[in-house]
Amino acid sequence: MWDFIKDNSISFIALIISIIGFFKDNIRDIINAFKNKKINNSAVITVSYINEKLIISNKGKSNATDIEIYIDEEDITKSGLFAPFARDMDFSLLTPGNSFGIKHIKYIGMKRNFNIKVKWKDNNSKNNYVQDLINL
Repeated sequence: MWDFIKDNSISFIALIISIIGFFKDNIRDIINAFKNKKINNSAVITVSYINEKLIISNKGKSNATDIEIYIDEEDITKSGLFAPFARDMDFSLLTPGNSFGIKHIKYIGMKRNFNIKVKWKDNNSKNNYVQDLINL
């Protein structure tokens, strides 16, 4: 048996290398497919300021649930600028391709830059967030 292995050692080495290469490529494909599935099943939240409204949009392919919005680390429903309009809004669900706009109160001498942080849950994670600086 050992003589057979010795005589065909190059063939066995080539076979082992081929098997390793086959599994390496397949494992890479499996990992890439998992990553793509995760990306394709996630909510992608964006923040913008258009027409004097703070716009929160879901550009992903999954529902965003339990959305929390913070203005300079303060809950939007307690923020002086946005609270009067945000208190009555439902932030429990934002479906793919949709958005909601939140008006704000303007006054002379108000701060012009705000740090906005949005947290949400989706099919893949319960700890998603996006943070942006908005200029009013």
